Amino acid sequence: MAAYKFLAALMALPMLPALACSPVKSIDLYFPTDSAAVTTEQVVRLVEWIDMLRKRYPNHEKFFIGGAAEIGERHAKALAIDRAKAAARIFQELQLSPARVELSSKGYAYDPSASLKGEKLRRAEIDFLPACPHECPCQKGDPLSAAPTAPSPVPARP
Repeated sequence: MAAYKFLAALMALPMLPALACSPVKSIDLYFPTDSAAVTTEQVVRLVEWIDMLRKRYPNHEKFFIGGAAEIGERHAKALAIDRAKAAARIFQELQLSPARVELSSKGYAYDPSASLKGEKLRRAEIDFLPACPHECPCQKGDPLSAAPTAPSPVPARP
């Protein structure tokens, strides 16, 4: 049985690079404790990021926005949702992108003692999905359905 598991894992290795590709780009907006107010500094960061995306990806598919709070903040899950909504309002008010903006229906509350050291938990998480074309190898077709190619010939030794 262990040999079958090893063989299955070995066969999956060539697929890992194809499965690891993701064109999604992300940014987090950070908030003060117990607040869903976006600071000017965070608005500037978002505008600069969107400007970079416009230059690099002329076709926008959509933005996904989720919110997070620390356990212990007042009404943490509701606050997390409010943070996501505040980030989405910036898109509307500043007309940052013609792409769809989708909000997560859940707010997430994280335990600061269980988080990574230095991780900022009071945030709105914004993911951008560019439309085709983008740099991902999936642009060349599905690598899993491509016909296998013949091995390259090995040059003869003199």
